[in-house]
Order: sequence, then structure tokens, then C-alpha cells
Amino acid sequence: MALLMQRALFGEVSPALRAAGFSLNDDQITLVFYYDGKISERDEESASCVETEVIAALPSEMQVASKVIRLDAPAKLPSPVRWVYSRRE
Repeated sequence: MALLMQRALFGEVSPALRAAGFSLNDDQITLVFYYDGKISERDEESASCVETEVIAALPSEMQVASKVIRLDAPAKLPSPVRWVYSRRE
């Protein structure tokens, strides 16, 4: 799952993206994207593109959801979901 999400992130990482990861519970995957500053329409679209690529690669019985969260630096990121991307801060 981690490699799948990393591949889906290619071309979708903006300077505002602080971290991206996922949590997995039974047949539910939640993708989480943390952005610094106001979340732009383009950032929302990028998160949606990542979600779409993940959905396309998984069996149909898996449920995928995503959360796009504003968390301005230097606020600490929450305890790891399962991080697949984190910018250097």
C-alpha cells in the first residue's frame, strides 16, 4: 500500500504539502494529506488524483476515503498514520 501511494504522489506534491500517509482498518483505507497554509484548489485536486489512482489499483471491496487537512508549520504533525511522504522541516 505504501508503494502504491508513493507512486500515486508522483507529480502531485506541491511545496505546501507537509506530509501524506494512510491508515488501514479491515477493508477501509483512509488517505491523509497535511498542507501548510491555505489549501488551494490545485492541492485539493492533487489529493483527489492520488485517491483515484489508489482506488483504481485496489480490489473493488476496499473502501478508500481521503482527508485534506490544514496544519501550518511549525505545528507538530500527529503521530504517524503510516507516512509515505514528509517534507524536510
